Amino acid sequence: MESRPLIGPSIWVGVWIKVGARHESPSALGISHLLEHSVFDETRAHPRNKIISRVERLGGEIGAATSKEYTLYYANVPRDSAKPIVRLMLDAIFRPDLTREALTKEKRIITDEIRSMPDSPDEYSWHILGQESWRGQALGHPPSGTVRTVLQVSLRDLLSYWRSNYVPNRVIVTLTGSRIPHEIDEFVEAKLGSLRGRNGPIRTTPPRFRAGMKMIRAPWQHPLIIASFDSFPTSDKERGSLALLNAVLGQFNSSRLCNMVRWDRGLAYSIGSRLMEFSDAALFAISAYVEAHKASKAFGLVVRDCESIADHGISMRELREAKQLFRNYLISKCSLGQELMELNGKCLIRRDELFDLNKELSLVSSISRDDIQSFAKKIFRRERMLLLMIGHLRKSEQKRVQDTFLEQLE
Repeated sequence: MESRPLIGPSIWVGVWIKVGARHESPSALGISHLLEHSVFDETRAHPRNKIISRVERLGGEIGAATSKEYTLYYANVPRDSAKPIVRLMLDAIFRPDLTREALTKEKRIITDEIRSMPDSPDEYSWHILGQESWRGQALGHPPSGTVRTVLQVSLRDLLSYWRSNYVPNRVIVTLTGSRIPHEIDEFVEAKLGSLRGRNGPIRTTPPRFRAGMKMIRAPWQHPLIIASFDSFPTSDKERGSLALLNAVLGQFNSSRLCNMVRWDRGLAYSIGSRLMEFSDAALFAISAYVEAHKASKAFGLVVRDCESIADHGISMRELREAKQLFRNYLISKCSLGQELMELNGKCLIRRDELFDLNKELSLVSSISRDDIQSFAKKIFRRERMLLLMIGHLRKSEQKRVQDTFLEQLE
């Protein structure tokens, strides 16, 4: 259990179960997500539909999420009513009353979500990116599972999965807020201490990135081009360099690619970059929604700019601006309770340490232009790039995009 002070009137509670989509067997994909949906349905002490309503009457809110590496249950609770809400939350997670009726209902909800995912371009595209980057490997498993695998999960399967994974040595609890009452700390410690069961560490195999090109049909008005690079940092210096490279190229609306592709030339409706990070893998992805006939021009600019940074680096001005942008971004995130809770939990899962703002700011401050150029040379290579074209492109435009891919990043 970890606590972290924060200025604010409420406490963010995060219960992190160190199991997610990458830990599931191929025949039970989606079982972590299915279990996450089911635990708040009913507990042995609280009947159905009463859990959320009671939390809300006490002024709190609860939610949950499933990722590739963890399942998260969280609550935002007023300090004065923290203990009853935390008790209710932990009862729901560690004493759920899983029933066939509830399981059937949640299966229907989740399979509807899976079928409708292509209607949400942003969510669908990142789902596809993770799947294609590590196809056939555990990290490529979609957190939602598939319709077939979700439907075949039985109540017995769900109970067995819960008993095996919701055990003390696979649980982290984070408390984020100002002046967290000692009784809450003590109550959570006692609750975790009363849990039974133990399981060995979950062993994972580092994934192998699958470079190449792929066209995926989707009923969208504008196609999406994603240039994704295998970019797992092997040191703190590389981690800092990756963060600043993201800030330089596309993390912010004032970043380099946004100005070059969107504002100056009008080749994309939107363009940006983001990181997809895990304990043993990372992607640096540049994505752009484009007019179909402008796809090859937009993609050509993107890869040429990546080449330019690898060959010539960035300017001192860009470095200073990127550091300032990223510094303000981190400080802003740490002023928000939910954001800081998530930073703490993810750092504990990936690096076994709490998020340390001062350490991160010091790391970023130490990064040089040479560090960024060196990391760019490492990742901006064709054998470390996956190009996805999602939507609809004429064959002639597909060919131009593919030719650009083959000509660039030698």
